[in-house]
Amino acid sequence: MKKILFVTLRHEYTEALIKNTMAAAAKAGADICIDVVSRSEMDEHSRQGGYDLILFSPLLRFLQSSIEIPTKTVGSKIYGALDGEALLRLIQ
Repeated sequence: MKKILFVTLRHEYTEALIKNTMAAAAKAGADICIDVVSRSEMDEHSRQGGYDLILFSPLLRFLQSSIEIPTKTVGSKIYGALDGEALLRLIQ
């Protein structure tokens, strides 16, 4: 299982994107787990470890340089369209 931490400013909007991504993952047979946290919760969760990837919402991309594990920024098109299939491709 690939464990992912998604850092965002807007939980409710990101939750809709994650729901679409998990549906796409189930359809594709991908085994992923995505935890969604706010910027203020990021340090605590990333220190706990176990994450294979940290995703950042478009407005938080500047935080990538402060993280030692692999990171990616979700593009505005994917984020704005709530495109779960595109996010799944980005994760894989």
